Amino acid sequence: MTDKRKRGGTKGGKWAVCPFPGSAMASAVAIITCWAFAGSAVAQTAEIARRTAQQEKLEKAARAIGSDMTQLQQRLVTTAKQIRNQEQVATDHETQLETLRVEQHALTAGFDRRQGELSEMLGVLTRVSQRPPALLMVEPDGVRQQLRGTMLLGAMIRMLEQDAAELRAELAALDRLRTTIVSKQDALQKLLPELHAEKQRLTALLAEKDKQRAHLSASAKAEAQEIAQLAAQARDTRDLLSKLRERHSQFAALPMPQPKPQPQPLRLADGLPGAAAPVPEVKPTLAALHPPRISSRRFSESRGQILQPVIGRIAEFFGGKDGAGGTLHGIRIISRSNAEVVAPFDGKLAFAGRFGDYGELLILEVGDGYHILLSGMSHIYGETGQNVIAGEPIGRMGTEAGTADVKEAASQQKRNALYVEFRKDGEPFNPAPWIASRKIEVSG
Repeated sequence: MTDKRKRGGTKGGKWAVCPFPGSAMASAVAIITCWAFAGSAVAQTAEIARRTAQQEKLEKAARAIGSDMTQLQQRLVTTAKQIRNQEQVATDHETQLETLRVEQHALTAGFDRRQGELSEMLGVLTRVSQRPPALLMVEPDGVRQQLRGTMLLGAMIRMLEQDAAELRAELAALDRLRTTIVSKQDALQKLLPELHAEKQRLTALLAEKDKQRAHLSASAKAEAQEIAQLAAQARDTRDLLSKLRERHSQFAALPMPQPKPQPQPLRLADGLPGAAAPVPEVKPTLAALHPPRISSRRFSESRGQILQPVIGRIAEFFGGKDGAGGTLHGIRIISRSNAEVVAPFDGKLAFAGRFGDYGELLILEVGDGYHILLSGMSHIYGETGQNVIAGEPIGRMGTEAGTADVKEAASQQKRNALYVEFRKDGEPFNPAPWIASRKIEVSG
């Protein structure tokens, strides 16, 4: 009997070790769950720390690129200044050459006229000299008249010869000067492409830096949002690690910011001049993500100091006829072929793109309700929302060369003339008194 109980006790001895088998299983499950949760939390914390460090790295890289871009921007201004100076010299030489050609034409016409007079006088002298001597003896006072006529003709011949010699000397001097100017112009034409190529390289590099900076800024912003999402999702440990793994493979290939939207056409009453031009709304760009450059001067205090946006001569003035029966609300500047257009003042490109018959249009916001409108370019460098500094290239004129001849210039104004308009609170005003002398350039 005792043995049976012992054997029975032996059969049920495993239950005697833990009289509550259910609680043991629950404890084991709880421990395993805690371990898993703890492991997930540790992994989550490490991932957040890694993401935070990567975000800081991106932001640091963005700041470095921003600094590089500022230096490149200054170099670009310096290069553009050199190009503009060369364009100014070339324009001056072309104007001088055209003036010399006009003078040469007038002198040549005068020389030809005097040469004709000399030929007539020589003909008269020849006829007189061929008169038979016998006739001089028959005619009354024939000898005296012949001598007087011969003396007068001789004096006229000497005078005409002296005039002809002076004309020949002047023509020779003009020809030498013309040759010198053409030589200088050829040298400038060889130099301009080199400077233009340098500016193009800087422009390309600046554009690449813009892309890098925009990409890094977008990546840093996306990373910050991701970290915020991770923190918000930290309570949901079951999905956290799987989501982190999924996104980790995509992090290096974060999408670039969407291309800038096409701006809506400006709605202006009776065309661009006149009514206020509402600036089209665009999504935040690089300029919106970073503080704009603050100008050291106010536009309202810069009368007579605004940079002329393109090298050339003003062909049409504010208040004149616009060629369509209306009044011109700005000025037109005839420029050289492919002349560089620069920002006249520090500001923000409120609009950059094509606009109706104006073609490529730039609207530069310069503060205090002032705007500068530029049109007539064949190509623009800037984009809406970009901050620019005075002297920075923002566009390029067409390939039709300007001319110093007024009649020819009139036919070219629509093809190769920059239209410049200044506005205050939407109302146009005369830009001419605000523009500095062409000889003045901003320092790089």
